[in-house]
Amino acid sequence: MRALFFLALLLSSCAAVGNKAITDPKVTSKIEKGKTTKAEISKLLGSPSSVDFSDDGRFEKWVYVYTKSQVRGASFIPIVGSFAGGTDVRMDTLTIQFSEAGIVQNLGKGVTTGGGGGLQDSAQASVPMKEPVASKEEPKTAYDPNPYP
Repeated sequence: MRALFFLALLLSSCAAVGNKAITDPKVTSKIEKGKTTKAEISKLLGSPSSVDFSDDGRFEKWVYVYTKSQVRGASFIPIVGSFAGGTDVRMDTLTIQFSEAGIVQNLGKGVTTGGGGGLQDSAQASVPMKEPVASKEEPKTAYDPNPYP
């Protein structure tokens, strides 16, 4: 059984795509609002994953993404893999907004984690619905600017 466990660990794989530098606080701490330029960001992080502009064209937004996924070792164990297998995913994002002058005006970081593929993941995702509770209020038929008392 131990041999099977170690074989599963060896077979578990990992895939990563994007700019790993955005996960390093030593790198991202060099970005200063009101000071760092587009050229400096480009030199520090390279090309962004996406570029967007505000409707009025006053602001430019660069988004950097790094995604890492790893197959759970249990995926390779017969029968057990159906229940405990799947993948774990982590996605880091760094969004930088530039002023018209090309200076960092705002920045934000985010992390999203999740997983899927195993039966335990689907069990966590499905939440049983409760029976509706009868309301004692009259139904509202006209527009109500404050629908929540």
